[in-house]
Formats: sequence, C-alpha cells, structure tokens
Amino acid sequence: MYGVVGYLDRVGDGYAPIGDIALKMLRSLSPYAPDSTGAAFFVPETYGQVLVAVKMEGEDVRTLSGRVVRRVGRKANVVKSRMVGHALQIVLDRVEDIHGIVDIVEGMSEGGDVECFSVGRRLSIVKDVGSIEHLEAEYNLSGIRGTHMIGQARLATESRVDVSHSQPFWARPRPDMAVAHTGQITNYHKLRRRYEAQGQRFFTTNDAEVVGTCLAMEIEQGASLEEAMRTSLHLLDGTYAYVAATDKELGAAKDMMGARPLVIAETNEFVAVSSEAAAICEGMEQELVTWEPDAKEVHVWPTRTPAPLEAPERTALP
Repeated sequence: MYGVVGYLDRVGDGYAPIGDIALKMLRSLSPYAPDSTGAAFFVPETYGQVLVAVKMEGEDVRTLSGRVVRRVGRKANVVKSRMVGHALQIVLDRVEDIHGIVDIVEGMSEGGDVECFSVGRRLSIVKDVGSIEHLEAEYNLSGIRGTHMIGQARLATESRVDVSHSQPFWARPRPDMAVAHTGQITNYHKLRRRYEAQGQRFFTTNDAEVVGTCLAMEIEQGASLEEAMRTSLHLLDGTYAYVAATDKELGAAKDMMGARPLVIAETNEFVAVSSEAAAICEGMEQELVTWEPDAKEVHVWPTRTPAPLEAPERTALP
C-alpha cells in the first residue's frame, strides 16, 4: 500500500500533459512510499499500431531483448523497439492476434525474466522500484501526453519489492486496461486459484494483480467497466480503494466498509482522484474542493477519445 492517483482530461485534444500531472501527484505521495512508483498512461492511438511493454531482467538483457524482438517480428511488423530502464518498449503494426503476441513474449521467460507489463493500442505502463524522481529520470514521465492516467506510490507491507510487484498492473487478459489499488484483499488466494483454474496467468503475489483480473474477467463476459467494478466489491474481501482505467474510461471505487481514503475533485476541465487531497492540489497546482465517496461507491467517467493518427507527425510518448 500507500496511495493511488488518477486523472482524466475533459477538454483537450488528446495531448494533455498527463505525465507531468502524474509526476506531481505521485511526488506528493512519494515521501511516504519509498519502495516503488508507477503509472499507466493512455496515449493517442497511432492507426494500426500496438504498444507492448515488456519487463526484461537477467545478466544479458541486450541479447534477450533482441531475441524477443526477433521472435515477435515473425508475427507482426516491428515499427520500433527500445530498452528504457527495466522495460523493453515495442511498437507493432499489422497485429492480427494481440493475445498471441503476449503468448510469444512470455513463452520466452525463464524464471520470470520476461513479463508483459502492458499491451494495447493506447496503454503504456511505466513502473519501477524507487522514488518518483528515479522514474522521471529513467523514463521522462513529464514528456508523456494523452487523455488519462492512473498511478500508485507503494510502501510494501507483504509482497516483494521489485519491479514486477510495483503498480499499476495490466488487467490481464484485456488489452488497454489497468488497475492500481491501496489496501488489502483478504481473499486474494481464493480468487487467484479460481482464476488460475480458468486459465489466467499471475506473475506476482501482489493482491492488486487479482483486482485487475477480476475486472477484466467480468468485462470479458459482457459487463461494462462500471458493472464490473460494482461486482468486484462483492467479490473482493478486505479494506481497499482502487482506480481502474480502460482506453475509454476512468473509474474509482471504495470497499464495502469504506475504510481506505479516496478523494475526488471534479470540474468541467478534468477529474482527479487520489488517496490524499494534497496530491490532487499539487498535481493541478491549485487549491481545489475535494469530496470523499462513501463505502461501496463506484464512479466512472468517460474520456475524450482522440481520433487515431495515420502518420507520426505528433508523438505522445517521449
């Protein structure tokens, strides 16, 4: 645990400074959460392209990343690839089977050295151990632009401190969906066994990972994000608050007891969510009136979806 953040731009053209806002909001929480930080960004889609972020670890990351890119390149056209920190970022086009790409990548893993952090046409998850200042220096968060984001600053209380256990989590198996939470899911092991029996993969012991899978499985069965989040409150035991996002929506929820803090600021220009009001005010660089949802409340806001780009005149990722 420590705290979550979320932001959605309501008025822009799809190029709001979501990276800079994430930096400022997470910086407010960072002194209390030294273990890891991360954010899931939703950037404008470039027509036909898929973004894949892959965790790479081991003694020879350069050789391993080259093997991953070559193997993926047999199934889709690799537009570009680069290593940034622990992540291999790959941009693909002519992708016929996104899930097949994930299977190829993770089929190359030996002892957890390769893992898909995020997959989608608009989603890019950036996370690492250490402070938000480390994340900015390594990944240039402040240069990222898009429509909305969620993030988390983490103080580890149970699961390991490493890049895989950092949040947010991609909501497997659904592309363009992510989740971040604070608190504790007390029936985590029971839910994990249920989803594993249905063929779902888990890569950590962080209970936030099961929150994403819970939402994704409900949506795969036809639920909307709001319906999936309402169902999740009955499936997830414990004390928690979480933020979730798809390429079209931002959501926030509090558990059945409302034991974890979550505050919201909503204007005609934006929606901002955090575990602390100070993080919202610092992210927006202004004093704002915030309000706190009650227990069992779910809120979902639609985003402005920018038209897909057919040529790379502009870029959302630094």
